[in-house]
Amino acid sequence: MNQILVISDTNNIYDYLFSSAKYKYIRGASIILDELNRVTTRKIVDDCGGQLLTVGGGESRALFASAENAEKYVCELKKAYLEATGQVTLTTAIVARDHSESIHDWFSRAERLLRFKEVESDKKAMSSTGLWALVQRCEVCKKQAVEVSGYSGTKANASSQRICPSCKKKLSKIKQAKETLRELADPQRAEALLENIQSSHETAGLMDIHYRQIKRFLERKTEKGLESTGKLPRTWVEDLQTLLESESGDGSQYIGFIYADGRNIGNFFREKILKKYQGESLEKNESLIIKDYIKNSSALHDATMEAAMRTAEEFEQFHADYAMIGGDDFVAIVPGKYAVAYANTFLKHFNEVTASTEYLGHPQNMTAGIVIAKQSYPIRRLFDLSNQLMAQAKKKKKFQNNSVVDFMVITDTTVQSIEKIRANEQAQIPGRQLRAGGYAISGDEPDTLEKLSSTIKKLKELNFPRSKIKDVYHIARMSDTFNMEFYWVVWRSRLEPEIRRIFDEWNHEFHRTLFPFEKEEKPFTTLLDLFDLYDYFEV
Repeated sequence: MNQILVISDTNNIYDYLFSSAKYKYIRGASIILDELNRVTTRKIVDDCGGQLLTVGGGESRALFASAENAEKYVCELKKAYLEATGQVTLTTAIVARDHSESIHDWFSRAERLLRFKEVESDKKAMSSTGLWALVQRCEVCKKQAVEVSGYSGTKANASSQRICPSCKKKLSKIKQAKETLRELADPQRAEALLENIQSSHETAGLMDIHYRQIKRFLERKTEKGLESTGKLPRTWVEDLQTLLESESGDGSQYIGFIYADGRNIGNFFREKILKKYQGESLEKNESLIIKDYIKNSSALHDATMEAAMRTAEEFEQFHADYAMIGGDDFVAIVPGKYAVAYANTFLKHFNEVTASTEYLGHPQNMTAGIVIAKQSYPIRRLFDLSNQLMAQAKKKKKFQNNSVVDFMVITDTTVQSIEKIRANEQAQIPGRQLRAGGYAISGDEPDTLEKLSSTIKKLKELNFPRSKIKDVYHIARMSDTFNMEFYWVVWRSRLEPEIRRIFDEWNHEFHRTLFPFEKEEKPFTTLLDLFDLYDYFEV
């Protein structure tokens, strides 16, 4: 058995992915990263005589028989990432198995070493910043040295766009993807082209999710005996305006950025594999353990893809785009008014798919952070904020066995962190919580996304007057509890009975207070979250 484990993780993948505010460069970077994961890493592992365990989201794990092969693999993988991206670096850990060490302990030790090395290196990005006094900066990413296209020093060419090799490669991938999609639109060539892409182990500019969506689309048409119209499913978004356009062309100017990540899935993998062979000789079953590890890792990736495809089919009325998807990572951009419903549907499908014996045979959960903001808001900031929301929601102990979503609607140009924004909001009322800080997607608890969503729908169906929403924000932020409850009762008394009944059905204590729920021995309200979403929630 191979006794050398190599774990690698990208250091600055999101700096690369969101280095430009122009969406076509983000799209090009997504394709390159997906290709590095699905094709390049696998090929290098094979060339170095290794066995690939997992790959996805910038991380990979592989086994080798010798330290020499492991070091060759690390060298070739780092080289491949730099050649493809011009800036993405890797942190790696090469760990030999100690005598009589269990696979669990071996893998855990390698994981700890990798995380230690990441902290030690501070995951710094490569940049040509120090050369700015000598060379020109890329007009797109503003980080790398330029490679002038068609510039000869004459005035005629002086206005040519100056971009770095990294950004040029992103544009090249966009061009390749467009050509592939154009060919796939030809019904006479589509199936043969997909088969060629699969057999050649090349991407042809398609991310895995795009390939699977188109393949399923063609298979279903064949099953139904339908003639091809040349119209492919909505798998491609080149710019945000395309994403925001509904079928009638009157899309909202707000986008929703969703970042979802698996919840305790690593622990589940370790427990599932070890418990399966508990009481038996580990040495005797080591090869079976490794096979299980590979099988379950592949099943996890397939489950994420399947959940994404099912979700896209339910929301086929609009465009959705994936900045990154693989393993248990999911980063999508959708129209703002559908963001919460889209994320909720994806998480439910992920839970259902992983429960199937065809995949993991046990339901798995995710945590998602959602930011709804104007389309002009910097994409990189949307990622940072959604990541912060996701990380905070993961800490919510109340919903350990459920998928959790936290969200924020941003209507200004704030550059503060989620923690700072909410701390400032809470500054005047330390005894109460203005935000739930995360909602389980379903369950019997009253503070679930299901209850929040259904309440919004009911209020909209009764044409709840928006003029009354502003008063709730003012009442909630009153520092004196007596005054808050008095003005809340007054506000309620002016509502129609049907509307008061909606709040009371959610929680009977709404009849006396705006803060009927409790978290960590502090009362909290869900109404500010509800009214934040009110204008960005499609019934």
